[in-house]
Amino acid sequence: MPTISKNNQNLFPSFFNELNNLFNDQWLSTSMQHSIPAINVSEDAKEYKIEIAAPSTTKEDFNLSVNNGILSIKMEKKCDNKEEHKDKKYIRKEFNYCKFEQSFTLPENIDENSIDAEMTNGVLCINLPKRNIEPEKPETKVIEIK
Repeated sequence: MPTISKNNQNLFPSFFNELNNLFNDQWLSTSMQHSIPAINVSEDAKEYKIEIAAPSTTKEDFNLSVNNGILSIKMEKKCDNKEEHKDKKYIRKEFNYCKFEQSFTLPENIDENSIDAEMTNGVLCINLPKRNIEPEKPETKVIEIK
């Protein structure tokens, strides 16, 4: 986890020290990380469940759709409200925009019309109820001999 430290030894840091700080491995690794939420997929006898950990998001940030057996999950969050921070100057700001897209191919036994979702405490829970599919009974066809 990055920490902020203060060094009083040199009140006029050299250009090269600042340049080194800019390319510090820890700085680059945290600033270049993508926000990919953790996803759990579970199954029981009645349904599949997809849980997406997305702290600080709301249900308005998500768009869920089903088309031709594919569940699409899209999330877009813009956190930068300039009016809110007029008196603040950021030294480092990493969470101002997040975008995420994920698609799942659904099994044939999903009841697409009964899919529902709920957002609770930063976790989006999508319930995918199963429907009973009767196995096709093989038909015996009598062939007439001519």
